[in-house]
Amino acid sequence: MDCISVLSNINLEMLKQILNKKYDIYTPPGYGDVIGELINKSSGFYNIRSEFCFILIDGSDEFSAYSECKSGKERLDEYIDVIEQAVIQNREKLFLIANMDIPQKRIGPVKTVRIERLLEAYWYDEISRLQSTYDNAVIFDLKNLIETCGREDFYSVKLWYMGSIPYSLNGMKLIAEEIDSILSSYKGKRLKCLAIDLDNTLWGGVIGEEGIEGILLSESKNGAIYYDLQKRIKELKDTGAILIILSKNNEEDVERVFNEHPHMVLKDNDFVCKAINWENKAENLFKLTKEINIGIDSVAFLDDNPVERDIMRNIAPDVTVIDFPNDITKLSDTLRDVYNKSFRAFELTDEDKKKTVVYKQELTRKSESKRFKSLDDYIKSLKIELDMHEIEDSEIERVSQLTQKTNQFNLTTKRYTVSDILEMKVTGHKIYTVHSKDKYGDSGLISVIIIKVGNDTAYIDTFLMSCRVMGRKIENAIIGRLCDELNKKGITTINAEFIRTAKNKPVECLYDDLGFNLVSENDAVKKYIANTDSICKYSLISFKG
Repeated sequence: MDCISVLSNINLEMLKQILNKKYDIYTPPGYGDVIGELINKSSGFYNIRSEFCFILIDGSDEFSAYSECKSGKERLDEYIDVIEQAVIQNREKLFLIANMDIPQKRIGPVKTVRIERLLEAYWYDEISRLQSTYDNAVIFDLKNLIETCGREDFYSVKLWYMGSIPYSLNGMKLIAEEIDSILSSYKGKRLKCLAIDLDNTLWGGVIGEEGIEGILLSESKNGAIYYDLQKRIKELKDTGAILIILSKNNEEDVERVFNEHPHMVLKDNDFVCKAINWENKAENLFKLTKEINIGIDSVAFLDDNPVERDIMRNIAPDVTVIDFPNDITKLSDTLRDVYNKSFRAFELTDEDKKKTVVYKQELTRKSESKRFKSLDDYIKSLKIELDMHEIEDSEIERVSQLTQKTNQFNLTTKRYTVSDILEMKVTGHKIYTVHSKDKYGDSGLISVIIIKVGNDTAYIDTFLMSCRVMGRKIENAIIGRLCDELNKKGITTINAEFIRTAKNKPVECLYDDLGFNLVSENDAVKKYIANTDSICKYSLISFKG
């Protein structure tokens, strides 16, 4: 269970109780001494092993009392200076630093400068600087939660006077949900794919009955409901999610909309694949996910038809079926909520930006493979080149992400955070990343190998690979290269193990196939050993350098 340190100048005991259901929570004795907790190296913050630190400096009491800006900014500077030093000295921790909301409490004339707003802006500028400067600092948008909920519902005057608790139970729940959402995105726990219906979903009306001129889609009035939804879906796709179409329709009619309608935000090339026919949508989804090699449990389904949603729930219960709103004016908000709950990205990587292109390239490769009589002939035609090197600082976030979400081709399925990766780098582990490209394009970072090195022995702690490059013997080339490098360094023996999970059966016999010797086996684990000079390279795949 992850541990979170919660530091604040107010009483957050209710938040602690809510978060305790899912996390180990450390809060200092009493409350209010954020600066002392971060300065004192013998404080609980430093003695408790927490990977995350949530800092909330509430402005509703302390800063609403300032009558001029200078002294308020000086106090904010005290907080910022100490927080910044903590961020620098604890690079293994992720700091979630809340922005500030300062309600106007004092009575005064209309023509008065709102010092509260100036202090809010000053604090936001400073924590924005921290976020842009340090990888382990991120803004927690408390202000947005308050604005969305409404100040009357978010705050509780009664709780403030009773126990120095400014927020209502509902406000605390929203803070807890946002913390959980950010940490889930940080760990790479997000769905991969949105499967979308067309009629009365991407546009209003039925294209087969009303024609391209009759469907509802425009930049104003009722048609803007669907226009805005498409914008949200496009934004979702741009964060690294992939899109597929599931529609009971005539493909010619659909093509006309995508090609000719002036207000289509989404274009045909925004979708990885599509099933436009009159067959069962759930069965179509099974076929498409198999074709692009993603798990059915990584898909969310958006459809206006309650019957189609029920069928999907019954036939494919692992799919996240989105509750289509009765009030269609809430469609855009619904998609944004789905993003925050299931698709949220922590930051945008190069791999995220080209995800749709990469999956389309995979489909091209699969289609091309059918022309060849043997797998080796097909692999030779691809002209695969791998770049295998020790992990670079710019890859740490992505490597952690892959350990958190890779399931099928993952021999041990050990989950590692950024701080775990950083610690491994200084504790006798070697971490290798592998990038792949071929004649169809660059697949990016596709594999991670973590090994523990001894005097003349190495142990493979983690070997994972993106499922989209499975079936090309890339794994053979990687292990062959690894053993060759280890052998050059005088390491003669390599140990490995396969730890069974519900999803990694495709690689259950990988080490057997690679020439490792099985040492022991039980229901959970298979242990292997091999001589590093006995594992051959796979000659049809080349390596950079």
